[in-house]
This record gives sequence, C-alpha cells and structure tokens, in this order.
Amino acid sequence: MLLKHFWHSWLGRREWKKLVKKFGIKNKQIYVLLFPERDKDLNEQALIHLNDLIANRLAEGVVILQVDGALDKDVNAYSDKIIAIIKYPEKKAGYLLKYYTLYKFSEKFIIISLTRPEGNAAFKAIGINGVNIEDIVCLGLYKLRHVPAVRHKEKSSVY
Repeated sequence: MLLKHFWHSWLGRREWKKLVKKFGIKNKQIYVLLFPERDKDLNEQALIHLNDLIANRLAEGVVILQVDGALDKDVNAYSDKIIAIIKYPEKKAGYLLKYYTLYKFSEKFIIISLTRPEGNAAFKAIGINGVNIEDIVCLGLYKLRHVPAVRHKEKSSVY
C-alpha cells in the first residue's frame, strides 16, 4: 500500500516536471491552478479573484488545469493573463495531488478545493464567525492579505 502511494507520488512529480518544462514555470512567474472538483461556487470565486492573485504574486500568467469539466463557463473572460486552459484527466490530477500531499513542491501550484488534497477540511470553516467561500479563496487558497472589496457578492467578514 505504501509503495503504491510513493509510486503515484512519483508519477505526480513526473506530471509536474512536464508542466514546468512546457510552460517555463521554473524561470517565469507562472502559476498553475488545479480545479479538481465541480464546486460551482468555489470555482466561480476562484475565477473572480484570479486577477487579485496575479497582481498580488506579480505573476506573468496562469495555467488552469480543469478536471472533467469542472469549469463550464468561458474562463478567458475572467482574466487576460490566462496562458492555457487544459482539460486534465482525473487520474493525472490524482497523481499531482498525491505528490503534493507527500511534498509541497511549489508555491506556484494552487489547488482550488475545499477537500483536497487529503487532510484538507476547509469546508468546515464555512459559516463559522461569518466565514464564506470568498474568504476561503482569498485568504486560504490564494493567501491574499485581505478580501478585495471591489468584487464582493456579499459582504465579507474578514478584511
């Protein structure tokens, strides 16, 4: 069982190396966002605040990996800094997640999920002291210092 986890992690490392080589991530400020789930509200908030992430990290652009049609909208409408939108197989995304669980390999890899990788339980924070999905995206996933007030759908409790 342990050997299987290591093998999947190694396959995830190989997938990451392919992405790094293809998009020049090592030498550029390019971020990779993995959307592994069909959580409409979470994915929409992540896309709404995409430009905030890009501005905060001084990124040149982002590569979006979507698993099984996790994003059904025209994603390019959210930012002009999207380099590529790739329909990524569930199996390969699982390998990347296994690798990330074993070793946080890059600050340039962001997983847009409330439950993944294993051990992530961000969904439990929703509703506690007024925390909403937008707060989790901005403060937890994107690690912005505040929730930008310009695009709020509902008033956030954290500033």
